[in-house]
Amino acid sequence: MNHSIAPHISPARTEGVSVFVGGPIQHALKKEGMTAEAASPIKAVHDVIHGMRLHLLSAHLAERFGQDSHNYSPTEVVLRDYDWMVQCSLFIAILPCDNQSQLIRTDGTHIELGWASALKKPILVLAQSHSHAQLSHLVKGLACVTQVKILNMGGILHNPQILQEAIQAQLPPANHAIGLSHLMNNPTL
Repeated sequence: MNHSIAPHISPARTEGVSVFVGGPIQHALKKEGMTAEAASPIKAVHDVIHGMRLHLLSAHLAERFGQDSHNYSPTEVVLRDYDWMVQCSLFIAILPCDNQSQLIRTDGTHIELGWASALKKPILVLAQSHSHAQLSHLVKGLACVTQVKILNMGGILHNPQILQEAIQAQLPPANHAIGLSHLMNNPTL
């Protein structure tokens, strides 16, 4: 994957932008590690975020795709992930299917969807088009309480620019990032 910044995204719009990516870990692990059905789309999304030069927050990276999950207590995971949700600019929930086209169970990601909606974070949900019928009513109807878009993961895996454009659409305008400290130091603004 090309890791250069997407040409249609201004570098000023990516400064200080953090993207929290959630997806299955516990129920995607087998003896040999995380299943390819879960790991592949997560890694592809990570590549897009790195290519856009955005700050990536990911339990998959922190826990080495499940290899180090046993090193974290439930309390540590909750506090870390909640802190990431508070600080992120965008939450991406990846809901992949197993090799029998069934959604992989991911309780943590659904809790994170609740946090994101309560904190009014923009959300992108990535799921295979054939699995959209398996999504719960709460996931399908989330757009009535927060900014959420459900995208076809298959399309994104074949054309990462779809995800780049969806992320860009969620970013605040470049001039929206003027903070209070900047205004105090520049009283003429």
